Amino acid sequence: MKTYSIGEVILNISEMPDSWFYLPDTPWTLDTKGAFSLDSRDFPSDSTDYLPP
Repeated sequence: MKTYSIGEVILNISEMPDSWFYLPDTPWTLDTKGAFSLDSRDFPSDSTDYLPP
């Protein structure tokens, strides 16, 4: 799964996926990396396979 820094997301927002952006449970900086989730509509309703690891 591709990761992006918060700074990359802010600078390139129009090029980012249209889904939730997940960040780690730590203090954030502009260099903090996160991942966009896959589209949950493509998975069964009881699945969590679309969530980042």
